Amino acid sequence: MMNRSLRLLILALTAVGLGSGFTPLSSGVKRPSVGCAASTSSSQEEELETKFREIATKFRLSALHSGYESKDAKYGVENVRAAIPIDPSLGLELLQVAGDGRGRGLVLVSGVGGNAAQFTSIAVGDSIVGVSCGDDYRQSVTGLDYDSTMDVIIQAKTHAELLNIPEIHLQLNRLVARAPVQILLERNSGGSNSVKTIDGLAGDNLRLVLMNQDVDVNRGGSHCGGGGSCGTCMVRVLQGEQFLDDMTGKKEDDNLRKACQTILGADNQECTVRIELP
Repeated sequence: MMNRSLRLLILALTAVGLGSGFTPLSSGVKRPSVGCAASTSSSQEEELETKFREIATKFRLSALHSGYESKDAKYGVENVRAAIPIDPSLGLELLQVAGDGRGRGLVLVSGVGGNAAQFTSIAVGDSIVGVSCGDDYRQSVTGLDYDSTMDVIIQAKTHAELLNIPEIHLQLNRLVARAPVQILLERNSGGSNSVKTIDGLAGDNLRLVLMNQDVDVNRGGSHCGGGGSCGTCMVRVLQGEQFLDDMTGKKEDDNLRKACQTILGADNQECTVRIELP
């Protein structure tokens, strides 16, 4: 069962090994059992087990090992940043759900309480990929096992205590289902108006979605191939502009946008966007 593997990450305690329990650093702190999930029912454990298995099968290391990406196109990875006060404890539970026995693994948040619950948006299933404290302590923990991840976090806590810094910062990756996006493309052909409905997902590039539906996006002959420099893929947004992100951080006048620089479903929102080709 899952509770045999649960490990409590409360920095009033320090782990002495994955299989050897915990050693209290303060006599005032209750020493948890290895299970530390007495309040978790069997059905809740089964739900968590299913959720963690799904995450483990969908996560993969990014090309530069700077975080995770999703192997399933219907899911994306959201970056979460959290500043957690170290006193009296972080209040996180961590669980290693995969590993190779050589220091590599996948560690997920399995419980949130204390400072983590009060001051952050960290959720069960998140994976810590980076730990920092102040200006001079910054470590990646992407793909590290439980022991190695704990070592880095404890070092950050120690660093914070030495410099009288009240908090440490965590960067986490969260697997999220990509929200559906519907594109309504208005077209005028031979004096007749029509609307083509195209389905996409939040995070999709508008130009690529249109091209996949055989829409002639780039007009005017040669084009830059999606680099954002030629302007031949302009679309006019008639409805739903608030659901679009521009990769350049700016937009054209009169609701015109470069399709190649437009990302659908801002903030992973389900939405409908109506556009036309000018």
